[in-house]
Amino acid sequence: MSDRVRPFTQDDIPALADMFENVFRQSEKPAEQSLKEYFRMVYFENPWRDKDFPSLVFEADRVIRGFLGVLPIKISHRGNSHWAAVGGNFMVDPSVKNPFAGIQILKNFFGGKQDISMTDTGNEKARKMWEGLGGVTSPAYSMHWIRILRPLRFGMSFFRKGAARLPVKLLGDPIASLVDPLISRGLQTPFKVGPSGMQTRKLSMEGLLDGLKHLAGHGGISPDYDKNSLAWFVHRAEEKKVFGDLKKTAVWENGSMAGWFLYYPNPGAVGQVLQFGSLRKSTGGVLDALLEDAWKSGSTALIGRAEPRDLKEFSLRNCFFFHRSNYFLMHSTNDALIQAIQSGNANLSRLEGDWWTRFQSDKFD
Repeated sequence: MSDRVRPFTQDDIPALADMFENVFRQSEKPAEQSLKEYFRMVYFENPWRDKDFPSLVFEADRVIRGFLGVLPIKISHRGNSHWAAVGGNFMVDPSVKNPFAGIQILKNFFGGKQDISMTDTGNEKARKMWEGLGGVTSPAYSMHWIRILRPLRFGMSFFRKGAARLPVKLLGDPIASLVDPLISRGLQTPFKVGPSGMQTRKLSMEGLLDGLKHLAGHGGISPDYDKNSLAWFVHRAEEKKVFGDLKKTAVWENGSMAGWFLYYPNPGAVGQVLQFGSLRKSTGGVLDALLEDAWKSGSTALIGRAEPRDLKEFSLRNCFFFHRSNYFLMHSTNDALIQAIQSGNANLSRLEGDWWTRFQSDKFD
Protein backbone atom coordinates (compact mmCIF):
# COMPACT_ATOMS: atom_id res chain seq x y z
CA MET A 1 0.00 0.00 0.00
CA SER A 2 1.36 3.42 -0.98
CA ASP A 3 -0.02 6.32 1.10
CA ARG A 4 1.17 9.90 0.91
CA VAL A 5 0.13 13.51 1.50
CA ARG A 6 0.85 15.96 -1.32
CA PRO A 7 -0.25 19.44 -2.52
CA PHE A 8 -3.69 19.76 -4.09
CA THR A 9 -3.69 20.51 -7.84
CA GLN A 10 -6.44 21.58 -10.22
CA ASP A 11 -6.33 18.14 -11.83
CA ASP A 12 -7.56 16.71 -8.51
CA ILE A 13 -10.79 18.74 -8.49
CA PRO A 14 -13.18 16.23 -10.18
CA ALA A 15 -12.23 13.36 -7.85
CA LEU A 16 -12.22 15.62 -4.81
CA ALA A 17 -15.64 17.11 -5.59
CA ASP A 18 -17.10 13.60 -5.85
CA MET A 19 -15.56 12.68 -2.49
CA PHE A 20 -17.00 15.88 -0.97
CA GLU A 21 -20.48 14.82 -2.11
CA ASN A 22 -19.98 11.38 -0.62
CA VAL A 23 -18.42 12.38 2.72
CA PHE A 24 -20.31 15.58 3.57
CA ARG A 25 -23.58 15.15 1.66
CA GLN A 26 -23.85 11.33 1.93
CA SER A 27 -24.62 11.30 -1.79
CA GLU A 28 -23.47 8.77 -4.37
CA LYS A 29 -24.23 11.03 -7.33
CA PRO A 30 -21.41 12.74 -9.25
CA ALA A 31 -20.60 16.27 -8.14
CA GLU A 32 -22.23 19.17 -9.97
CA GLN A 33 -20.03 21.29 -12.22
CA SER A 34 -20.81 24.31 -10.02
CA LEU A 35 -19.16 22.56 -7.05
CA LYS A 36 -16.06 21.80 -9.10
CA GLU A 37 -15.85 25.41 -10.24
CA TYR A 38 -16.23 26.58 -6.67
CA PHE A 39 -13.30 24.43 -5.52
CA ARG A 40 -11.18 25.97 -8.26
CA MET A 41 -12.22 29.53 -7.44
CA VAL A 42 -11.76 29.29 -3.67
CA TYR A 43 -8.46 27.42 -3.61
CA PHE A 44 -6.80 28.59 -6.84
CA GLU A 45 -8.08 32.15 -7.35
CA ASN A 46 -7.72 33.41 -3.79
CA PRO A 47 -5.72 36.69 -4.04
CA TRP A 48 -3.55 35.47 -1.15
CA ARG A 49 -2.93 32.05 -2.68
CA ASP A 50 0.73 31.11 -2.40
CA LYS A 51 2.65 27.93 -3.27
CA ASP A 52 4.02 27.94 0.30
CA PHE A 53 0.51 27.32 1.67
CA PRO A 54 -1.04 24.61 -0.50
CA SER A 55 -4.20 22.69 0.19
CA LEU A 56 -3.44 19.02 0.81
CA VAL A 57 -4.72 15.69 -0.45
CA PHE A 58 -4.17 12.22 0.99
CA GLU A 59 -3.54 9.52 -1.58
CA ALA A 60 -3.93 5.79 -1.02
CA ASP A 61 -2.60 3.78 -3.97
CA ARG A 62 -2.75 6.95 -6.10
CA VAL A 63 -6.43 7.52 -5.35
CA ILE A 64 -7.49 10.64 -3.44
CA ARG A 65 -8.98 9.62 -0.10
CA GLY A 66 -8.52 12.70 2.06
CA PHE A 67 -8.35 16.49 1.87
CA LEU A 68 -7.68 19.66 3.82
CA GLY A 69 -8.44 22.96 2.11
CA VAL A 70 -6.07 25.78 3.04
CA LEU A 71 -6.82 29.51 2.78
CA PRO A 72 -3.83 31.78 3.50
CA ILE A 73 -4.68 35.03 5.30
CA LYS A 74 -2.39 37.93 6.13
CA ILE A 75 -2.65 39.08 9.73
CA SER A 76 -0.91 41.71 11.83
CA HIS A 77 0.09 41.58 15.49
CA ARG A 78 1.66 44.51 17.30
CA GLY A 79 2.76 46.05 14.03
CA ASN A 80 4.29 42.85 12.67
CA SER A 81 2.97 41.00 9.63
CA HIS A 82 2.30 37.25 9.79
CA TRP A 83 0.74 34.54 7.67
CA ALA A 84 -2.17 32.51 8.98
CA ALA A 85 -3.40 29.39 7.21
CA VAL A 86 -7.09 28.56 7.66
CA GLY A 87 -7.93 24.89 7.27
CA GLY A 88 -11.35 23.74 6.15
CA ASN A 89 -13.21 20.87 4.46
CA PHE A 90 -11.09 18.42 6.46
CA MET A 91 -12.23 14.99 5.33
CA VAL A 92 -11.07 11.41 4.99
CA ASP A 93 -12.97 8.82 2.98
CA PRO A 94 -14.55 6.32 5.43
CA SER A 95 -13.22 3.46 3.29
CA VAL A 96 -9.60 4.37 4.05
CA LYS A 97 -7.89 1.56 5.97
CA ASN A 98 -5.09 3.77 7.29
CA PRO A 99 -6.27 4.95 10.75
CA PHE A 100 -3.66 7.71 10.75
CA ALA A 101 -4.66 9.34 7.45
CA GLY A 102 -6.20 12.38 9.13
CA ILE A 103 -3.20 12.78 11.43
CA GLN A 104 -0.82 12.61 8.47
CA ILE A 105 -2.74 15.40 6.74
CA LEU A 106 -2.65 17.60 9.84
CA LYS A 107 1.05 16.96 10.45
CA ASN A 108 1.83 18.15 6.94
CA PHE A 109 -0.43 21.16 7.43
CA PHE A 110 1.20 22.17 10.72
CA GLY A 111 4.63 21.75 9.13
CA GLY A 112 3.91 24.48 6.58
CA LYS A 113 5.50 27.93 6.45
CA GLN A 114 2.57 29.77 8.05
CA ASP A 115 3.03 31.46 11.44
CA ILE A 116 -0.25 30.07 12.77
CA SER A 117 -2.74 27.45 11.61
CA MET A 118 -6.43 27.97 12.40
CA THR A 119 -9.91 26.66 11.73
CA ASP A 120 -13.35 27.79 12.93
CA THR A 121 -15.21 24.70 11.70
CA GLY A 122 -13.50 21.93 13.65
CA ASN A 123 -15.76 19.17 14.98
CA GLU A 124 -15.11 17.05 18.08
CA LYS A 125 -13.00 14.53 16.19
CA ALA A 126 -10.90 17.29 14.64
CA ARG A 127 -10.45 18.95 18.04
CA LYS A 128 -8.95 15.77 19.48
CA MET A 129 -6.56 15.42 16.56
CA TRP A 130 -5.46 19.07 16.70
CA GLU A 131 -4.86 18.91 20.44
CA GLY A 132 -3.10 15.56 20.11
CA LEU A 133 -0.61 17.21 17.74
CA GLY A 134 0.04 20.18 20.01
CA GLY A 135 -2.81 22.42 18.91
CA VAL A 136 -5.12 24.26 21.28
CA THR A 137 -8.80 25.14 21.41
CA SER A 138 -9.96 28.71 21.98
CA PRO A 139 -12.98 28.45 24.32
CA ALA A 140 -13.89 32.11 23.79
CA TYR A 141 -13.92 32.07 19.98
CA SER A 142 -15.72 28.71 19.98
CA MET A 143 -18.75 30.37 21.60
CA HIS A 144 -21.69 31.88 19.73
CA TRP A 145 -24.41 34.30 20.71
CA ILE A 146 -28.08 34.32 19.82
CA ARG A 147 -30.58 37.15 20.17
CA ILE A 148 -34.24 36.16 19.77
CA LEU A 149 -36.23 38.85 17.96
CA ARG A 150 -39.60 37.22 17.32
CA PRO A 151 -40.11 34.66 20.10
CA LEU A 152 -43.32 33.07 18.77
CA ARG A 153 -42.08 32.64 15.22
CA PHE A 154 -38.71 31.46 16.51
CA GLY A 155 -40.46 28.81 18.62
CA MET A 156 -42.67 27.79 15.72
CA SER A 157 -39.57 27.04 13.65
CA PHE A 158 -39.02 23.89 15.73
CA PHE A 159 -42.26 22.47 14.30
CA ARG A 160 -41.39 22.88 10.61
CA LYS A 161 -41.43 19.13 10.07
CA GLY A 162 -43.80 16.36 11.02
CA ALA A 163 -47.52 16.16 11.59
CA ALA A 164 -47.63 19.32 13.71
CA ARG A 165 -46.31 21.55 10.93
CA LEU A 166 -49.59 22.51 9.22
CA PRO A 167 -51.73 23.14 12.32
CA VAL A 168 -48.93 25.11 13.98
CA LYS A 169 -48.60 27.27 10.88
CA LEU A 170 -52.35 27.83 10.47
CA LEU A 171 -52.91 28.70 14.10
CA GLY A 172 -49.53 30.22 14.91
CA ASP A 173 -49.02 32.66 12.03
CA PRO A 174 -51.97 34.96 12.87
CA ILE A 175 -51.13 34.90 16.58
CA ALA A 176 -47.42 35.53 15.97
CA SER A 177 -48.23 38.46 13.67
CA LEU A 178 -50.09 40.12 16.54
CA VAL A 179 -48.05 39.06 19.56
CA ASP A 180 -44.43 39.25 18.33
CA PRO A 181 -44.55 43.01 17.58
CA LEU A 182 -46.07 43.59 21.01
CA ILE A 183 -43.34 41.56 22.74
CA SER A 184 -40.42 42.89 20.70
CA ARG A 185 -41.43 46.48 19.96
CA GLY A 186 -44.02 47.44 22.53
CA LEU A 187 -43.80 46.01 26.02
CA GLN A 188 -40.70 46.10 28.19
CA THR A 189 -39.65 42.48 27.77
CA PRO A 190 -36.24 40.77 27.36
CA PHE A 191 -37.02 40.55 23.65
CA LYS A 192 -37.64 44.27 23.14
CA VAL A 193 -35.86 45.87 20.19
CA GLY A 194 -35.81 49.63 20.52
CA PRO A 195 -34.69 52.39 18.16
CA SER A 196 -30.92 52.68 18.06
CA GLY A 197 -30.71 56.42 17.54
CA MET A 198 -27.95 55.79 14.99
CA GLN A 199 -27.84 56.44 11.26
CA THR A 200 -27.25 53.57 8.86
CA ARG A 201 -25.79 53.73 5.37
CA LYS A 202 -24.61 51.23 2.78
CA LEU A 203 -21.12 50.09 3.67
CA SER A 204 -18.43 50.58 1.04
CA MET A 205 -15.28 48.50 0.73
CA GLU A 206 -13.28 51.62 1.55
CA GLY A 207 -15.31 52.20 4.72
CA LEU A 208 -14.95 48.57 5.78
CA LEU A 209 -11.20 48.63 5.14
CA ASP A 210 -10.81 51.85 7.14
CA GLY A 211 -12.79 50.36 10.03
CA LEU A 212 -10.68 47.21 10.11
CA LYS A 213 -7.46 49.24 10.04
CA HIS A 214 -8.78 51.32 12.93
CA LEU A 215 -9.34 48.17 15.00
CA ALA A 216 -5.88 46.90 14.06
CA GLY A 217 -4.40 50.12 15.48
CA HIS A 218 -5.48 49.05 18.96
CA GLY A 219 -3.10 46.08 18.98
CA GLY A 220 -3.93 42.41 19.13
CA ILE A 221 -4.36 40.24 16.05
CA SER A 222 -6.22 41.66 13.04
CA PRO A 223 -6.61 40.69 9.39
CA ASP A 224 -4.28 42.67 7.13
CA TYR A 225 -6.46 43.17 4.06
CA ASP A 226 -5.87 45.47 1.15
CA LYS A 227 -8.80 46.63 -0.99
CA ASN A 228 -8.43 43.80 -3.51
CA SER A 229 -8.23 40.94 -1.01
CA LEU A 230 -11.05 42.31 1.15
CA ALA A 231 -13.34 42.69 -1.87
CA TRP A 232 -12.60 39.12 -2.95
CA PHE A 233 -13.53 37.62 0.43
CA VAL A 234 -16.67 39.74 0.79
CA HIS A 235 -17.82 38.95 -2.75
CA ARG A 236 -17.32 35.25 -2.14
CA ALA A 237 -19.37 35.53 1.06
CA GLU A 238 -22.12 37.24 -0.97
CA GLU A 239 -22.36 34.12 -3.13
CA LYS A 240 -23.48 32.08 -0.14
CA LYS A 241 -27.29 32.02 -0.35
CA VAL A 242 -28.41 29.45 2.21
CA PHE A 243 -29.20 32.29 4.67
CA GLY A 244 -30.34 34.83 2.08
CA ASP A 245 -28.55 37.89 0.72
CA LEU A 246 -25.59 39.40 2.56
CA LYS A 247 -26.31 42.91 3.82
CA LYS A 248 -23.44 45.37 4.39
CA THR A 249 -24.24 48.35 6.61
CA ALA A 250 -22.23 51.20 8.10
CA VAL A 251 -23.46 52.77 11.35
CA TRP A 252 -22.86 56.51 11.82
CA GLU A 253 -23.05 58.77 14.84
CA ASN A 254 -22.33 62.50 15.09
CA GLY A 255 -21.00 62.69 11.54
CA SER A 256 -18.55 59.79 11.61
CA MET A 257 -18.66 56.02 11.31
CA ALA A 258 -19.23 54.30 14.64
CA GLY A 259 -19.16 50.74 13.33
CA TRP A 260 -20.56 48.31 10.81
CA PHE A 261 -22.12 44.90 10.34
CA LEU A 262 -22.26 42.29 7.60
CA TYR A 263 -25.05 39.77 8.01
CA TYR A 264 -27.61 37.55 6.28
CA PRO A 265 -31.09 38.77 7.44
CA ASN A 266 -32.85 35.51 6.42
CA PRO A 267 -36.47 36.80 6.66
CA GLY A 268 -38.78 34.40 8.49
CA ALA A 269 -35.84 32.42 9.90
CA VAL A 270 -32.65 32.88 11.90
CA GLY A 271 -30.22 35.44 10.48
CA GLN A 272 -26.47 34.93 10.59
CA VAL A 273 -23.88 37.60 11.40
CA LEU A 274 -20.69 37.40 9.35
CA GLN A 275 -18.83 40.35 10.86
CA PHE A 276 -19.55 42.98 13.50
CA GLY A 277 -17.24 45.90 14.23
CA SER A 278 -17.53 48.94 16.46
CA LEU A 279 -15.35 52.03 16.93
CA ARG A 280 -14.98 54.67 19.66
CA LYS A 281 -16.66 52.57 22.37
CA SER A 282 -19.88 52.47 20.34
CA THR A 283 -20.50 48.74 20.62
CA GLY A 284 -23.89 49.10 22.28
CA GLY A 285 -25.24 51.56 19.75
CA VAL A 286 -23.96 49.59 16.77
CA LEU A 287 -25.49 46.41 18.18
CA ASP A 288 -28.80 48.22 18.69
CA ALA A 289 -28.68 49.26 15.03
CA LEU A 290 -28.02 45.66 13.96
CA LEU A 291 -30.91 44.29 16.03
CA GLU A 292 -33.25 47.00 14.73
CA ASP A 293 -32.25 46.29 11.14
CA ALA A 294 -32.69 42.53 11.63
CA TRP A 295 -36.16 43.08 13.10
CA LYS A 296 -37.21 45.26 10.18
CA SER A 297 -35.79 42.69 7.76
CA GLY A 298 -38.01 39.96 9.21
CA SER A 299 -35.44 37.76 11.01
CA THR A 300 -36.79 35.68 13.89
CA ALA A 301 -33.40 35.70 15.65
CA LEU A 302 -29.73 36.45 15.03
CA ILE A 303 -26.69 34.24 15.58
CA GLY A 304 -23.06 35.28 15.47
CA ARG A 305 -19.71 34.17 16.81
CA ALA A 306 -18.84 35.65 20.20
CA GLU A 307 -16.22 38.40 20.45
CA PRO A 308 -14.76 38.40 23.98
CA ARG A 309 -14.30 42.18 24.12
CA ASP A 310 -18.01 42.73 23.35
CA LEU A 311 -19.54 40.26 25.81
CA LYS A 312 -20.78 42.91 28.24
CA GLU A 313 -22.76 44.91 25.68
CA PHE A 314 -24.20 41.77 24.12
CA SER A 315 -25.22 40.45 27.54
CA LEU A 316 -26.91 43.76 28.39
CA ARG A 317 -29.06 43.33 25.28
CA ASN A 318 -30.21 39.87 26.34
CA CYS A 319 -28.07 37.83 23.98
CA PHE A 320 -27.55 34.26 25.12
CA PHE A 321 -24.20 32.51 24.70
CA PHE A 322 -23.79 28.88 23.75
CA HIS A 323 -21.41 26.43 22.11
CA ARG A 324 -22.32 25.04 18.70
CA SER A 325 -20.82 21.92 17.15
CA ASN A 326 -17.77 23.77 15.77
CA TYR A 327 -14.55 24.66 17.58
CA PHE A 328 -12.02 27.42 16.93
CA LEU A 329 -8.72 25.52 16.81
CA MET A 330 -5.16 26.78 16.36
CA HIS A 331 -1.59 25.55 16.19
CA SER A 332 1.59 27.62 16.28
CA THR A 333 5.12 27.70 17.65
CA ASN A 334 4.66 31.45 18.15
CA ASP A 335 3.33 31.64 21.70
CA ALA A 336 2.53 35.35 21.36
CA LEU A 337 -0.03 34.68 18.62
CA ILE A 338 -1.67 31.89 20.60
CA GLN A 339 -1.82 34.00 23.75
CA ALA A 340 -3.31 36.97 21.90
CA ILE A 341 -6.22 34.80 20.74
CA GLN A 342 -6.60 33.00 24.07
CA SER A 343 -6.82 36.36 25.86
CA GLY A 344 -9.56 37.55 23.51
CA ASN A 345 -7.31 40.16 21.91
CA ALA A 346 -8.04 39.29 18.30
CA ASN A 347 -10.27 40.83 15.64
CA LEU A 348 -11.08 37.60 13.85
CA SER A 349 -14.63 37.29 12.53
CA ARG A 350 -16.32 34.54 10.58
CA LEU A 351 -14.91 36.20 7.45
CA GLU A 352 -11.42 35.20 8.59
CA GLY A 353 -12.36 31.55 8.93
CA ASP A 354 -13.99 28.91 6.76
CA TRP A 355 -17.65 29.30 7.83
CA TRP A 356 -18.35 31.92 5.13
CA THR A 357 -17.67 29.52 2.25
CA ARG A 358 -20.47 27.86 0.34
CA PHE A 359 -19.00 24.52 1.36
CA GLN A 360 -20.68 25.09 4.72
CA SER A 361 -24.42 24.33 4.28
CA ASP A 362 -24.98 25.86 0.84
CA LYS A 363 -26.39 23.97 -2.14
CA PHE A 364 -24.72 23.34 -5.49
CA ASP A 365 -27.21 22.77 -8.29
